Amino acid sequence: MEILKKSYIGNMELNNRIFLAPVTTEKDWKVFFSKKTKKFIEKRAEGGVGLVITGGYPVLLNENIDYIKVKEELKDLAKIVHNHNAKICLQITPGCQWINYNLDKNSANEISEEDIKILIDKLGKLSKIVKEAGIDAVEINGSGGNLLDQFHTKRWNRRRDSYGGSLYNRMRFTIECINAVKNLCGGEYPVIFKFTPFHCDNLGIQLEEGQEIAEILERSKIDGLHIDIGYSDMWYKSIDTVYQEEAEQVDTASKIKDKVKVPVLGQGKLADPEVAEKILKEEKLDFIGMAHQLIADPNWVKKIRSNAPYDIVHCISCNDCLGALINEGEIKCSVNPLCYNENIINNKSYRNKKILVVGGGPGGITAALSASEKGAQVELWEKTNKLGGNFLAAGNDFFKKDIRKYLNYLNRKLFRSKVKIKMLKEGNIENIDLDKYDKIILATGSRPVKTDIKGRNNNVSSANEILTGDKKFGRKVAVIGGGLVGCEVAGFCGEKAEKVFVFEILDDILVNESPGINDEQALRKLLKDRNVEVFSSSKVVEVKEKEIVFEKDGKINTIEVDTVIGAEGYISNSELYEELGKSNKVVLIGDAIMPANVIHAIHQGYKEGRNL
Repeated sequence: MEILKKSYIGNMELNNRIFLAPVTTEKDWKVFFSKKTKKFIEKRAEGGVGLVITGGYPVLLNENIDYIKVKEELKDLAKIVHNHNAKICLQITPGCQWINYNLDKNSANEISEEDIKILIDKLGKLSKIVKEAGIDAVEINGSGGNLLDQFHTKRWNRRRDSYGGSLYNRMRFTIECINAVKNLCGGEYPVIFKFTPFHCDNLGIQLEEGQEIAEILERSKIDGLHIDIGYSDMWYKSIDTVYQEEAEQVDTASKIKDKVKVPVLGQGKLADPEVAEKILKEEKLDFIGMAHQLIADPNWVKKIRSNAPYDIVHCISCNDCLGALINEGEIKCSVNPLCYNENIINNKSYRNKKILVVGGGPGGITAALSASEKGAQVELWEKTNKLGGNFLAAGNDFFKKDIRKYLNYLNRKLFRSKVKIKMLKEGNIENIDLDKYDKIILATGSRPVKTDIKGRNNNVSSANEILTGDKKFGRKVAVIGGGLVGCEVAGFCGEKAEKVFVFEILDDILVNESPGINDEQALRKLLKDRNVEVFSSSKVVEVKEKEIVFEKDGKINTIEVDTVIGAEGYISNSELYEELGKSNKVVLIGDAIMPANVIHAIHQGYKEGRNL
């Protein structure tokens, strides 16, 4: 396989062509070398990647670098990675640190020439320490709107000195950074440069200029080019979402590869082994980068080597890893409860325990598998003839395909397990014997809310019914509710319907249910591209057979439609828990507690399945 071939970046030999793309694990860069971060990196090295590129280590004007301490930490990190026959590259970001996605775009004009020289000097000295510590390479980060990227484009660089004006002048800061590393580390020490050849809008760097930048970088004796696209206003291009197709960044990267001879590294929804292999065979990239996928499953490469791609835990592209980093300070993963909890070890066996799980959604399946893996005797009851719960609606074969891939993985793993599965089996007070089980996990999920609207009755389908294909939609579609599910079902229908309308009682859509910054950007773009019309501050007052009646700005309006979809939220199915009464044996998980993101259901299922 091309994926597993040994390859080189400069004189650095790598045992395969997969690398861990940079992951910022903690918001506070001052804990860059935390034990949890080192364990996170070690797990990905152990999982078989050829190269680890760390998250960005900032070189800042107002922060002194403790070179002695940094060197010792890097020695430890190098040893950890090398123990697993992988190589490690430290990414260095001059002039800015990761705080949030929206960096100050005027920095390139405000920094003095004297301060530029100070940053270059610091970067060079740090790189020398990096090499002495045994780190195999450095990557200079000049991408996605950070300081060096701002210098590259006329859009943000309005300087009138030697660092502004012509493209070569705008590249001068970057070239001097590269020279500083090469001068202090030697010409043979591998240096990768990460840059953005296309900002994905009409104002920033366009691809033709990006190709020129690549050629300038190659002449500067760079050893590899790591391609990124987009920036903060187009963040969904830089960090892909569930709404996008696979390999969206590859075409841009391949056009850079056409212009240079040095290795080109790329990323962006390349988790499917067949897709990754095809890209390498067609020589569109030299190395395949994964961040989200290796967060979800650090053993991706190991599973390819052992011919077990069916066992890969597929990333669902939910970006909860990013959301947790921004909102909670460190990353998490919806489908990998041990992400950034790699130090947690539970060696207890529950061989004599009997467990009942009621509900076959992702939380219930995770709970059943988790308990079974610890030796427990597990029964899983599902009241319908399909496993997946609301996930069946969240990810179908035509929309949000990443979720369907993960659900298929769960089903395969469940059917290979020792869990006793009972379909069309609904749990109730009559058939659940509390004395028979040591623990009962209720993963009964949630159901759609039905607000009191005149004429609703049989005239309104639920979003779930439409997304699963249980009901069809027509040419003109009205969606009641502009939260996440409402916007998604509108986008889904918008691909084929002649016209889709969304009615939201609040001032805007996604007010209380934003899926995250980059996801919201992508979803809003999808709605715009599919010509979905939004009526905000609008209340639906009546549904007729071929019309929807709504109030906006104190006026009653009517629109002709042939399909009306309700997407007003969800309510927990907690009745069974209340009927069983308070018992230490019975626990609720996921949406049965409170409708929320799937991360809560999966993590709670994993935890309750392990703590018996």
